[in-house]
Amino acid sequence: MATFFMAKSTPRSSNIGSSSASPIVKLADDHLFTIMLLLPVDSLISFAMTCKRFRSLTTSDTLWESICRREWGSTSVDAFKSSINTNNNQQLPWMRLYKQVSQLDSFSCHKLPDPDSDLMLPTPRASHSLNFVSDCLVLFGGGREGGQPIFHLIRCYDSQIQSLNMLCFLNVPVCVCDASLFDLLVKDAKVMFILVYACSLVLPSVPDSTNHGLGFHCLRIFLLLDHGFNILLAAHAVVPLLIMLLECPFWQLDYWRDLDDTWVAYIGKDFQRMLKWQKVTSGIPSGRFGHTCAVIGENLVLFGGINDRGMRQNDTWVGQVVLSENLGITTLSWRLLDVSSVAPPPRGAHAACCIDKRTMVIHGGIGLYGLRLGDTWILEISENFCSGTWIELVAHPSPPPRSGHTLTCIEGTGTVLFGGRGLGYDVLHDVWLLQASEDQLKWVQMLYNLQDIPEGASLPRVGHSATLILGGRLLIYGGEDSQRHRKGDFWVLDVSKIPSIKEQSTPLNSRGLQANMWRRLKAKGYKPNCRSFHRACADHSGRRLYVFGGMVDSLLHPAEASEMRFDGELFLVKFELETGAVRC
Repeated sequence: MATFFMAKSTPRSSNIGSSSASPIVKLADDHLFTIMLLLPVDSLISFAMTCKRFRSLTTSDTLWESICRREWGSTSVDAFKSSINTNNNQQLPWMRLYKQVSQLDSFSCHKLPDPDSDLMLPTPRASHSLNFVSDCLVLFGGGREGGQPIFHLIRCYDSQIQSLNMLCFLNVPVCVCDASLFDLLVKDAKVMFILVYACSLVLPSVPDSTNHGLGFHCLRIFLLLDHGFNILLAAHAVVPLLIMLLECPFWQLDYWRDLDDTWVAYIGKDFQRMLKWQKVTSGIPSGRFGHTCAVIGENLVLFGGINDRGMRQNDTWVGQVVLSENLGITTLSWRLLDVSSVAPPPRGAHAACCIDKRTMVIHGGIGLYGLRLGDTWILEISENFCSGTWIELVAHPSPPPRSGHTLTCIEGTGTVLFGGRGLGYDVLHDVWLLQASEDQLKWVQMLYNLQDIPEGASLPRVGHSATLILGGRLLIYGGEDSQRHRKGDFWVLDVSKIPSIKEQSTPLNSRGLQANMWRRLKAKGYKPNCRSFHRACADHSGRRLYVFGGMVDSLLHPAEASEMRFDGELFLVKFELETGAVRC
């Protein structure tokens, strides 16, 4: 492709007027135009090199605008055109724009709004939702510092534990430190480990289904955190609390709570304006983090999440922005979607996205008792968005169970799943594509060798964002590795670089294909902190990306992976393109 855009050599000569000329050269220009729109770009390049007439046709900006619509989507192209202040009759250099987007290797980054502004801003948070809908940014929920302690720490001897029975009956998470073992284990406060064994103490018995078949009246669990605590818990509190500590990105904090507020910032067509956040609702939906919120048309569809008591949700909500641009007032109404009695099991830290005008898909997450899920569910919503039907998609193969991953829909290609944390607590880098095959949705894994990608060792991650940008590509940002080190790198995943997306039995063996499939971008301007469990969304053109919140390194001990804090900054990622007289 680069050869085509850069080469200025004379095409091979052709005796167009001779009687032996190919029948294709006798076709009218409009017929040739129709044929060229059906060709892949590589074939179009070859077609252009055959004669001067074909080269002239293939350099037409009218043709390349149609190609951009085919590969980027009409919505993205129309939004891109409306964001550029040009005469409506002026033809943009679409061939040049296609080249710039296909060879994109950098972007500019800007912090929004000014840090000295007195504007009211959302509190720092993570595992929230952030969406671009109706020319507005909509922020909901998440988790933040503050609230009730996750558990109560008690240091005592075995002879004193019997008095804690009442607390166990009341479902209070009780953490009892055995004095002798506390003194032994607290000496090493930089290593986290867990030791579980049966306890001889007779505390209230619980059903076997609650304690995962362990069959113990009580479990003694030693959990050594940064400050060193060995913990004794009643069995009915063991599994949910333990999993919550391991899975929740806030397990390093002594106190945290969920948020139930909704914020809206109107952007409109003026992308250079300072954003003004408005807090529009609170309490509905209930507070949660690790939920998903997908844009379907002009509506938001929210599902699931976890509250600060560790309870998983499986409710579905619809949100709609009501904007009065003249009065400068923006409101958002939430209402519970009627999905009858069938719904996915409760979960949080799952992934979701819109795959059609009234269809959403979710996958995976953390379910009851902290179990990672690998199921796929499809939500079909009625035309008036008042009701919906959940249907489980049973397919083989399918992505293994995971949490903290992403789902992103690419128009004309399918839905891309990337990364997350698997059953073995390992951070993943696999890529799956959900696409229609013979009128059925089917999962296809896109196999590749990680070691063959330049700097590919940093690709595995959880708690990242994956956003559709201009050109039908995914921009993957941030996240953390298996050691909880936050990331600040930006990668572009271009699934169109694979010639044929079919079920593969062996990894791709072309290093060139893999290098094109993954590309690391360079950032210019503002340097944001490395972060995980943030959220990102793009405008309709896919040229401007907004990122808010997440977990970032602690100001006191930035080198420690376990030291982190909530972040509340909003910054803009912008892809600079040259359109001749206009830089956009």
